[in-house]
Amino acid sequence: MADHLASSGFDVGVARPVRRTVLDTFDGSLAGAGLRLELHEDDRRELILTDGATLRAQVAVTAAPTSADGLPNGPLRARLGGLLGV
Repeated sequence: MADHLASSGFDVGVARPVRRTVLDTFDGSLAGAGLRLELHEDDRRELILTDGATLRAQVAVTAAPTSADGLPNGPLRARLGGLLGV
């Protein structure tokens, strides 16, 4: 499979473990709006916002946010602002 992907132009690297944590409000506001916010942690940390299959925003962070105020300024925070009251 990896050989087929590489021959099709994909960059295939070494497999590495990634810890994924799904983040939402206590009342499920993000899921209710059809959004999924994940924290991916490997050698770096990233918040990734999707609406199912489509990437909506991605941003590097130094730590997992513990509240809406902990979201970095930018497109991700702007997209979630109305839902989270930021």
